[in-house]
Amino acid sequence: MHKSRNRDDFQDVPGYVGAMAKHFPRGYVNPLHAHKRAQLIYAISGVMEVSTSDHHWLLPPQRALWMPAQVGHEMRARTDVELRTLFVRISDVDRPLPEAPALVYVTPLLRELILRAVDLPIEEGASGAAAQVLSLIFSEMRFVLPTEFYMPRVSDPRLIRVEEALRHEPGSRESIEHWASLANMSVRTFTRRIKDETTLSFTDWRQQIRLTEAVVGLVAGEPVTTIALSLGYENTGSFSRMFKRVMGISPSELSTV
Repeated sequence: MHKSRNRDDFQDVPGYVGAMAKHFPRGYVNPLHAHKRAQLIYAISGVMEVSTSDHHWLLPPQRALWMPAQVGHEMRARTDVELRTLFVRISDVDRPLPEAPALVYVTPLLRELILRAVDLPIEEGASGAAAQVLSLIFSEMRFVLPTEFYMPRVSDPRLIRVEEALRHEPGSRESIEHWASLANMSVRTFTRRIKDETTLSFTDWRQQIRLTEAVVGLVAGEPVTTIALSLGYENTGSFSRMFKRVMGISPSELSTV
């Protein structure tokens, strides 16, 4: 039987977990929405951005995002994305779950459990082996630091213009004066506005943009050396150390799903 790809069909199913598979092409935007059930947002391939009113994450296949019920969020596919998502009635889950969005480390076992859950019918509650699969999913979920794959958001249109330019040319070595000029600000105002919106200095903000853009390339299979050099790093070692420190995962781990 064909299984629905409409998220609304999974909000009132008999079982406490409904698992949906869906494909999103590169560039697709799923506008602001919320669900009656909590959601585990996961892509088995590709990279997507997920945003709430005050947070913004980049999700490769090694991470998922726990989204509580009724929390507004939007999604953008940075590449072609194969989504495998779980809609959860948390009152039936026998472990405490975060009340705010939280990043989840996807182990190889959790990935396989999610894939198995997608194959389960949604017309009836799970029992037997199927029930064990769903229970194991929550036992295997490991929440990680919220700073991993976190993308600071800016709302000032002038800073958005700079951010878009930096994402288009992440390896640019233009000076801070250049970017302040693009924003039609003095350097002092420019740095203050960035600090106000992101809590970061310009240098750290630019670095975060570079590293998140590197994630997209790594998941797409681009060589680490090519990415490191394109971002202005002198060698792969310095790039890998910086990437690991900020993202909590090595570049080579992102290249393997």
